[in-house]
Amino acid sequence: MSAAPASPGPAVGRCDTSVDRRQSPIAVHTEGRTVVLAVVQRLDEAAGGALLDAASAAADADIERVDVDLRSLESFTPEGARALAGCRSLGARLPQGLHYR
Repeated sequence: MSAAPASPGPAVGRCDTSVDRRQSPIAVHTEGRTVVLAVVQRLDEAAGGALLDAASAAADADIERVDVDLRSLESFTPEGARALAGCRSLGARLPQGLHYR
């Protein structure tokens, strides 16, 4: 099986592709006008950065709200927890804000 070409980076305004899913611990998908950012396994400094990047791209798009899905989270670091707080301020710009699952 051949490897897919590397992603050119975050796509502004395209929430479903704002994070390279092959390398990121953040799975991004849309549900209507909601962007869901699912944290997979560990929320550490790197995952927190990816989460903030995805939340920022989502907040700049034409959506109503962002949901951060923590149901698959197995562990976190203080840096990862700080990223969750950073997402909260980004979600404040949206009509329905940011929600955690």
